[in-house]
Amino acid sequence: MLRTYLVACLFPAISCGAVQHHPQVDLGKWTNQFPIESFETSHGSRRFSVTSPDDPLNLWKAQGTAITSPADLSQIELVRRNVGKRHNLGTPVPADVVLWRTGPPQAPYLTKLGGTPHREATRHWPSDASGIPFTFVAQFCFLDSMDIVAHPLPGEVMLIFFRNRLSNYLGEQTDVHIEWSDRVLADPLRAEDCPRPGFPVPQLAGVLHRSQDYPEGGEAFRQEGHYHWQLFAVSKATKIGREAFTIYSDPRRPGDRLLCTLNSLEPNSKEWLFLDVEKLSGSEYSSVPEEFEWSEYHNWGNYRMMFGDRGCTYFLIDANGKVRWESQSY
Repeated sequence: MLRTYLVACLFPAISCGAVQHHPQVDLGKWTNQFPIESFETSHGSRRFSVTSPDDPLNLWKAQGTAITSPADLSQIELVRRNVGKRHNLGTPVPADVVLWRTGPPQAPYLTKLGGTPHREATRHWPSDASGIPFTFVAQFCFLDSMDIVAHPLPGEVMLIFFRNRLSNYLGEQTDVHIEWSDRVLADPLRAEDCPRPGFPVPQLAGVLHRSQDYPEGGEAFRQEGHYHWQLFAVSKATKIGREAFTIYSDPRRPGDRLLCTLNSLEPNSKEWLFLDVEKLSGSEYSSVPEEFEWSEYHNWGNYRMMFGDRGCTYFLIDANGKVRWESQSY
């Protein structure tokens, strides 16, 4: 047994995770702060026909929600834990869900929104046909997720640049520039050498939580009487993994595998929107930076990143390592 454990620890991406690059979400801390009772009530008229009238759990039950905060993550994981005790949820599919904290990441190659992309200074900055620079939006670091991604990747870090905000339309493939980088660079790009962004982008650092999706488990959550039960089966979140809640239809084509998902971020007054900020003041998410007009700031800003109406942008990879994207919105 000891020999088996030692061998397993030599391969952390597959088993015990001894080497970690990203900080990890302390789920126990947050589920203690946001227990299941905080998402359920015993008053009001809502009842679900799938539950018995004398069922002690026949309450306003926890509702499925997109995961953008530690409270959201606690709600999803606690319901999954409870329902999984009574139902077979099917084959789990691992996912690395991303929560956010303010400021830059601990290392420049880690998952983040905005800031300075982790790329060689000598690389040409992407631009459109008229020479207008794209805006750096996000990077996904896969170093902690190599055991759950679909294909050998062209690099360790995927950089995402947008021509514009993709706010009110689905866009063309040429509206997003995707390139790959590695953890170790010969001459990293400096912040002062980046062109001015075309629109404001939140600057946040990713913190990972290894989760499981249950694409076969939706009926169990419906039977238990949870509203928006689909969001318990497969989460709607910024995450790395082969499954994602899709708003309209599955974006995968033959030969494609889902690689990662970038979910909208809409700040509000709820507690702990970010892991290091208990509550945002109104000015923190409604003020307009001096360099941008309000019209530029409506859907993107300090802590706001909206793909239409709370949409998602999905990134898919084929067997040749080519990545394409699709954006869906309500």
